[in-house]
Amino acid sequence: MHALATIVVLSVWIFGVVFGSNNGRTRSLWWWAIGLRLSAMFIAPTLSDDVFRYVWEGFFITEGGNPYWIAPIDSSLEHWSKSLVNHPELTTIYPPLTQIICTVLSLAFDNVMSWKVLSTVCDLGVLWILFRQQGPSKWVWLYALHPLPILESSSSAHMETWAIVPLVASMMFPSVRAWLLWLGGMLKLLPFVLLPVALRSWKSAIAMIMLLILSLSVFSLWSVPIGAQRYAQHWSFHASVFAVLDSWTENPRVWTIGIGGLSMLYTFWKVRPFSKQVFWLVGTFILLSPTVHPWYLLWVFPVAIWHRSVAWVGLCCAYPLWYVALTTWDVSTQSWEPPMWPQIVSYGFFVGLLLWKWIKRYRKQDFGGEECGK
Repeated sequence: MHALATIVVLSVWIFGVVFGSNNGRTRSLWWWAIGLRLSAMFIAPTLSDDVFRYVWEGFFITEGGNPYWIAPIDSSLEHWSKSLVNHPELTTIYPPLTQIICTVLSLAFDNVMSWKVLSTVCDLGVLWILFRQQGPSKWVWLYALHPLPILESSSSAHMETWAIVPLVASMMFPSVRAWLLWLGGMLKLLPFVLLPVALRSWKSAIAMIMLLILSLSVFSLWSVPIGAQRYAQHWSFHASVFAVLDSWTENPRVWTIGIGGLSMLYTFWKVRPFSKQVFWLVGTFILLSPTVHPWYLLWVFPVAIWHRSVAWVGLCCAYPLWYVALTTWDVSTQSWEPPMWPQIVSYGFFVGLLLWKWIKRYRKQDFGGEECGK
């Protein structure tokens, strides 16, 4: 199945290269974007099994359970998704609003396809915002046909797009920016970081806090669950800056928190407009995070398309390298030993593109200066 998924990745990429040249053809863009996503929805989620945890936790809540305090392995309830949950010894790490949506989907459908449909609709919402921003440009074509959003949203059903669509929408609709960031943060915590620069009303701030407290009270969530603690303290995968700090320092997580905090202060103080602040946020998250699963690139990809960043789009194009780790998976021990070379190649490619861009810009400025002197 992993071989089949790889073939699909390569095939979709070929489609992107061939049909991405149809710059300006709006109807073709949407036909291909929707058609490829519909096709991917019928591919089993072999690259990731996260969706089975979504299904289990939605079901568990409908039965009166609390996934923040009871891990799947500790529950006496039985459900078809339970045996498919990865790390069943851990409690959930997802915010309350995400759990509420999972509960609704479980009550209404109780199947993987419903999660795929919702993630796909949100992904198409991201595409619509990009299309509204720059029309059927080659950059928007690239997002429409790229395997990253197609496979991670439509096949693997990752819920990242649920939060990404309000984050990207916040760049387009400033009048409701704060509420869009709040909504995104209630689904995935990252958009909360930008709320301080978007809030313009004390009434809105109080309303957001009250709704947050209400959602926390629904799940008796007054402390950090053990699942979230373990994820934050021990997980690490395909990191970049964190991997370097881990080899040089004794407390890499402390260093990344410090660097991330300074980066955000700089963002709030110096970076303008708001869309660039979003870019700094998601870029900092990808570079400093101890864990960078391939679907985490969904956060930076649409923002990179928005800003037409060659380096970041290039990193997203290297994303199949993340899945080399699956070739080392040991079924008996439920563990893997990912090689280092995919990290070196993918981030090396990214740094190379950044250097190429900076050198190109420097030469252009230098040439321009000579011209002005003539």
